[in-house]
Amino acid sequence: MSSADSHLSRATTLRIFLPFGFGYFFSFLFRSVNAVIAPDLVRELGVSATDLGLLTSVYFLTFGSFQFPLGMLLDRYGPRRIGTALLFTAAIGAYIFGSGESLFALVLGRALIGLGFSSALMSAYKANTIWFPKEKLARMGGITLTFGGIGALASTSPVAAMLQVMSWRGVFYFLGALTVLVALSIFIFAPKEEQNSSGESFSEQLAGTRQILCSRDFWRYTPLVSLTFAAFLSLQGLWAGAWLRDIAHVSRSAVATHLLVVAAAMTAGFFIFGWLTDALRERGIAETTVVAAGTAVFLIMQLLFCFGFTRWTYLTWAIFGFAGTSAVVGYPILSGIFPPHLAGRVNTTLNFFLFAASFSAQYAMGAIIDLWPPAPGGGYDPRAYPAAIGLMIAFQLAALIWFIRPARRK
Repeated sequence: MSSADSHLSRATTLRIFLPFGFGYFFSFLFRSVNAVIAPDLVRELGVSATDLGLLTSVYFLTFGSFQFPLGMLLDRYGPRRIGTALLFTAAIGAYIFGSGESLFALVLGRALIGLGFSSALMSAYKANTIWFPKEKLARMGGITLTFGGIGALASTSPVAAMLQVMSWRGVFYFLGALTVLVALSIFIFAPKEEQNSSGESFSEQLAGTRQILCSRDFWRYTPLVSLTFAAFLSLQGLWAGAWLRDIAHVSRSAVATHLLVVAAAMTAGFFIFGWLTDALRERGIAETTVVAAGTAVFLIMQLLFCFGFTRWTYLTWAIFGFAGTSAVVGYPILSGIFPPHLAGRVNTTLNFFLFAASFSAQYAMGAIIDLWPPAPGGGYDPRAYPAAIGLMIAFQLAALIWFIRPARRK
């Protein structure tokens, strides 16, 4: 590589990772922020656990529902234009959420936030497939995911600190304004990829989607990635805070600190699992080994929470945050299996199933917790958590067995 090529590569890398990375930063921040502001919502609006689960998980519903058209839009028009337009939608949703006086208004705002951020990671992945060789996609994907991990970090103690100087409504106004700035940065600074965009007709794009849905490789990864990360998002984004309060009996400030630890571990996991997958592949170790091993550790942590293990909570939740990212390696792996012109549809199709599972998991956990009467003095009945977490574990274990026994299926 010449020095000019090297300089172009560094410049392109910055123009991809910074604008799209910050888009994913805010996507994860908005996704996780309800775990910190939930007490304020309950106190001000009197929402139940089921309502809180719906209010938080509707982000996943609109996010996931838009994935099929999003994949075709990304492959046809490119991540720069689509990413910009949708981030403006997220900013509008943040304003509606911050202004909401009823559960309906909050659900509407949260739904628009989910729709707006539906392209954040997918736009970044599509940009990666355009500008980087496929042997680097897992590593580049890990770096992109790191921005999301930092966003999760920002949704914990930093948001709790912001709540000391402004209301939760002010937090959403402020974050919405920053989202507008990110949208503008993508449009202005991200490389123009129109020359790489797909010229396929609508029928050809549908045929490409059918090719993905008929792939054995796709259905090997999808159940495990979807169910594992759905459980992770359900706990990390909402119910971990309630578990720490009702089972481990820690203060609100300590809850925020625990969630900060989870987010830090998740950030490290995003980067390390992407790097580790590429490094081990070069030594002849399959990507599937990394995914399966990380998922097994993640299941062990959930079992500890299911049985009410409250010792070393910082350590156990840190391991939970780190191992919970292992299945997400499936995104760049699948991107490398399919032709580059299908990259947007591969990731968004997988994303559809992941966020459908995330909506179902987060809402179902709230509904299960509501089967028990509220605990005296506030909070939820401790007996509800083993049932809610145990159901998630059962689904993930079935998906792991399906993933590690492909020969039997064949």
